[in-house]
Amino acid sequence: MAQQLGQQQLQRARAAPWDPAVRVEVSAEFASMPTRTSVRTFGVNSTPVMWDMFHLIRFISVAKGLFMGQPGHMAHNRARGVVVIL
Repeated sequence: MAQQLGQQQLQRARAAPWDPAVRVEVSAEFASMPTRTSVRTFGVNSTPVMWDMFHLIRFISVAKGLFMGQPGHMAHNRARGVVVIL
């Protein structure tokens, strides 16, 4: 009996999908189902990996003296006595 009722609801939804009452009824039927996750979730899943890579590159740069973290414009470096070779 429940299966027949479900089939009737599905047939009504296919026959008149523009009817708001039918759309709400069908939507409520599937409301408790878990949402399907996309196969391509690279952007979401790669975020921690991306930050790990960023910090690794930053650490290596600091160790090599490439990233000194001096604030300001390049003109400020001249004021500090840093020699800029062109």
